[in-house]
Amino acid sequence: MGELAIAEHIASRDLACFVMDYDYNSPSLEHLKETHEPFFKKIREVQPVLPVVFVTHPFYDKANENDKKRIEIVKTTYENAKENGDENVYFVDSSKFFTKEMRDLYAVDNLHPNDLGQFSMAETIFPTVKKAIRRSMKND
Repeated sequence: MGELAIAEHIASRDLACFVMDYDYNSPSLEHLKETHEPFFKKIREVQPVLPVVFVTHPFYDKANENDKKRIEIVKTTYENAKENGDENVYFVDSSKFFTKEMRDLYAVDNLHPNDLGQFSMAETIFPTVKKAIRRSMKND
């Protein structure tokens, strides 16, 4: 949920890539806005070339206003990093996780993805992670 001590711990690990995805567990929009970019920057201080993939939270219907604001916060962190010359950041838009025709099949409670939902999310995120790791390995 954005605790800097957790960011420090993540930054201390030997990682090939970090998928940053905590926005839905943030208790409020304000908390997310206050913690998302500082959390990323704390990791970046220690690991300046670690590939970081920003992922927005899944939703099972049309994005509501809360969803849209959360997505914008995550996207802003990503865009700010890019504007500051960070070439090792990536963005995955969660609206691509689930097909519109079958959105009701990806979770039983419209909150937590079931096996099919997790599989679909992985299929969406994996190409970006693969690209990030390959690009990082070329630069080593």
